[in-house]
Amino acid sequence: MSFLLRAAVSPWWLEAPTSVAAEMARAGVEKAVGLGAKAAQAPVQAVAAGARASASLLNLGRDEELRDELAALIDPHALRTRRRVALYEDRATVEVRGLDSGKSGDVTRALHRTLDRRRDVRWWRVNAVTGRVVAALEHGAADLPALVSAIESVEADTAVGDLDWSRGCEHPGDREPLLAAGVQVAGDVGAIALSTVAAVLPLRGPARVLRAVAAFVDTQPRLRKPLEEQLGRSRTDMVLTTANAIGNALGNSAAAGTANLVIDAVHRGLTLTESLTRYAQWRDWEAEIDRRPAEVCDPLSPPARVVEMPQGPIERVADETATGALVGAVTSVLGGRGLFGAADALELGAPKAARASREAYAALVSTMLGRAGVLTLHPRVWRRLDRVSALVIDGESLLTARRLVLDAETDDPRWSVAEVWSAGQRLLWEQETGEGDDLLPDDTDRYLSSGGHRRLVHPATGKPDNGVTRRAVWRELHDNGTPVGRVLIGRELDRRAHALLSRARGAGLRVTLAGGADAAELRSMADEFVSPSRSLSGLVRTLQQDGHVVAVLSPRAHKALAVADVGIGMAVRDDNALQMPWTADAVCRDLGQAHRVLAAIAPARQVSERGRSLALSAAALGGLLLAVAPDSAGRASPMTAAHYTGLLSGAYTGWRTARADPPAALAPLLPWHALEPGEVLSRLPRPVPVDERAEPDAAARIPGVRVLASAASFAGQLRRELADPLTPILGVGAVATAVLGAPSDAVLLSSVLAVNALVSAWQRQRAEGALHRLFEGERLTARVIERADLHADAPRERQVPANVLALGDVIVLRGGDVVPADARVLRADDLEMDESGLTGESITVDKQVPATPGTSVADRACMVFEGSTVVNGTARAIVVAVGPDTQAGRAAAGAIPPEKAGVQAQLRRLTDRALPLTLTGGGVVSELCG
Repeated sequence: MSFLLRAAVSPWWLEAPTSVAAEMARAGVEKAVGLGAKAAQAPVQAVAAGARASASLLNLGRDEELRDELAALIDPHALRTRRRVALYEDRATVEVRGLDSGKSGDVTRALHRTLDRRRDVRWWRVNAVTGRVVAALEHGAADLPALVSAIESVEADTAVGDLDWSRGCEHPGDREPLLAAGVQVAGDVGAIALSTVAAVLPLRGPARVLRAVAAFVDTQPRLRKPLEEQLGRSRTDMVLTTANAIGNALGNSAAAGTANLVIDAVHRGLTLTESLTRYAQWRDWEAEIDRRPAEVCDPLSPPARVVEMPQGPIERVADETATGALVGAVTSVLGGRGLFGAADALELGAPKAARASREAYAALVSTMLGRAGVLTLHPRVWRRLDRVSALVIDGESLLTARRLVLDAETDDPRWSVAEVWSAGQRLLWEQETGEGDDLLPDDTDRYLSSGGHRRLVHPATGKPDNGVTRRAVWRELHDNGTPVGRVLIGRELDRRAHALLSRARGAGLRVTLAGGADAAELRSMADEFVSPSRSLSGLVRTLQQDGHVVAVLSPRAHKALAVADVGIGMAVRDDNALQMPWTADAVCRDLGQAHRVLAAIAPARQVSERGRSLALSAAALGGLLLAVAPDSAGRASPMTAAHYTGLLSGAYTGWRTARADPPAALAPLLPWHALEPGEVLSRLPRPVPVDERAEPDAAARIPGVRVLASAASFAGQLRRELADPLTPILGVGAVATAVLGAPSDAVLLSSVLAVNALVSAWQRQRAEGALHRLFEGERLTARVIERADLHADAPRERQVPANVLALGDVIVLRGGDVVPADARVLRADDLEMDESGLTGESITVDKQVPATPGTSVADRACMVFEGSTVVNGTARAIVVAVGPDTQAGRAAAGAIPPEKAGVQAQLRRLTDRALPLTLTGGGVVSELCG
């Protein structure tokens, strides 16, 4: 391995990142023709210019700093011997030996004794998770050598000076992944130039063996893992990519070698873009992180998993193709084809298409989410999305800073629970907004007007409530100094919380929500609702033992984020400082970004499954061609075509997934039934005038747009029909039939497959169109009045479609109407409702204006719900939820979808089990017959 490292990246390369590629191209072409030399240098010069531009853009440092970084990158030792140091303005981040080990306590105490006395260090903090010290220097870069020297003395005093750093310790400010990706791109470009003269070099045989071994090791996780443990992920990629580039340049014809190198260069280009985005995003975050970040004294390194992580589609196909490739290699040797024939068979066991699919998808998702503000701490997170099956949510991540009454008790017989609740909520509202009683109706109950003589106090001390709540707490309600009851104060849910849980359920995840009374509104959306005092890390381990790959969403559960397979951290602001969950894999600023991360899980599975099918199909066709025409130049064409298809498909899916914006949060997740009319009016914005709104599907009614929409719908239906589990089997069979000399049978089989898909897609589109027209004829309407006319006797009414209603609209209800949205009653006159469709109650329900806090849906007399019917009376109500945010919409979203069943599901399971065995057996038979 040391020899390969030195051969791939020798020290004379340190003059410029792409010098080796230029020298290789120049040396080869000079043996051919002078004209070819100029053509070969062009792409090399372009890459060198790109590297210089990237270095300038990201401020990578001086030439000597780059030289040191590259020297560390090509260091052949298993463990690093160079310290990682980064400087941003006046703040230095320095790696410290032993800080992330069992001696972290001793090292931290020694650092305190040494750095506290230094005048050139204004402040410093320990981060044991990353094994670094962050320090603000008095004179910036000028004081950096002295700081490093002081740290070296601490390491010597604590007997950790002889320890090496592991290759696995990563920090978003490290430049090693960035430089390694740049080296790989440069190597591929140089290899493309070298492939133009490969025909005159007598190295094709050994290069074929090198290419086969490199490709096989690169795509087999069981073989890559030991290398990554010794060399680190970046250096492993660099070594294998270099070996693969040399093998393709020298072991193939010019056309075939160039085709393989181009697709590999595109792949490495995506990885380089991902690394550039990650580094640039860290620079943006570093400027916002608290100038004095909190110390993290416990290492909290990710512990060993309780059980081995379940395999995903990529891991399964690697095992499946490896078995067939090894059998084919042995058969080739026994059949007299020698080492080169075995290398060709071994190369068929490299599922490049599968790995390229996932890598391209992960790189595009990481890049685009990075540009949207998500910080990637560990790039592996995007490569595990296809295996995630469970999600643990810390309820803390779903809450805002705004406070809300969650429960109430009364100590005074003159006060009811509802009155204590409403009075406490009124005080919280006044604390937050400073608004008085001007928005309250004239008939408001006397208990809601505080008049300055009511307040909330601590039950134990009697001190006034300070207006800050981190967890649900009880406060006493005093009226003229006399306690009349108690209220439980918590925090409001984020508007996007419901959409986030819906996304998790839609991705097929098992959702566990750890929350208190604040998050009780979301109980129906979770498979398991547990107390916030429950150990989240224990929950994660239990789920892992049950065979799940677990993701965790939390702002502060550092241990749970460390033991999770995918840790999604939420950066929170404390006293205007941004606090980082360093044990997470990716960090989001808000729930909107977390929603986008969860939205990438289901497509990741689809991409990996599609890559697996491509890899198996390519291996089958490649084995067939190798058996019937072992010396044919086109025997590797199926593998190359599948590689191209997998990479482009994964990249496109990743781009389409990450660019989609999360759905807008329509309604605040508030207990509207517990709020009085004045507060409801204050919290809801004034909507856009009805005349200025457009129906959501208005554009689809334009003739030209309708035709395009119909064509796009048909294409989607056709794609779904071709996703049938028999499609890859029949497609591969058709190609194999053509290869074996029966083109007419291949055309017949392909025609049947295509016609069946077209007819089925057309029938499905017609059925969906008829259903859509049926819904169009049953559309609800609503009567809307201006908010200023709420108390008018005869306000002007506008009748509009229900799907254009917005939060804050005031609607009028009369006998026989169907309620178009969830609304809070503001005025009611003998109003009776039939809510049997939602609550199951067979009798009519009387409605009223006063709040009904602490009640179930069936008892919320001040609310009307979408889909219910007005039996008697009239009312005016303000819309508080529309569409999926209504009670009916939430009930539908919270329903657990049934497991897939039927003939197709059974057929897919049978295909997954039988296809690898069938392909392996067919390959062996073909080899023996050949």
